[in-house]
Amino acid sequence: MSNTTENPRIDDVIFYETPREYCREVITLAQNESATEDLLIGTVLSTSSSKKIACTTGSSTDSILLENVSAEDLASGDVQAVALVRGPAIVVQDALIISSNQLSAAVTALKTLNIIVRTQPDATSVGPVTTD
Repeated sequence: MSNTTENPRIDDVIFYETPREYCREVITLAQNESATEDLLIGTVLSTSSSKKIACTTGSSTDSILLENVSAEDLASGDVQAVALVRGPAIVVQDALIISSNQLSAAVTALKTLNIIVRTQPDATSVGPVTTD
């Protein structure tokens, strides 16, 4: 038996969001001719020259990718995809794709967008958002 890893789904990342039409937008991912890995749902993004890229500096986080995008597509040109760009929303911390040393800064940046990151979301997490 082989071990296969399933690509993440939107439900793995977003625990709560309302309204969807307000929180999501079609964004443009910048072409990356040297892309070797797919960008998966949950990839934390930032803006570079008006286009989105995978975030390398957590404090510049401004959205979360909600579509899987292949390395081949990125290498061949800019790619349109859907991203979570504002809240109100609650996302699952373990589903975010960003380097672990940048996670804390990304969480802080997402909070300014009214996107709350929870480690263990549950039914009580969807109540009124309070500041810690």
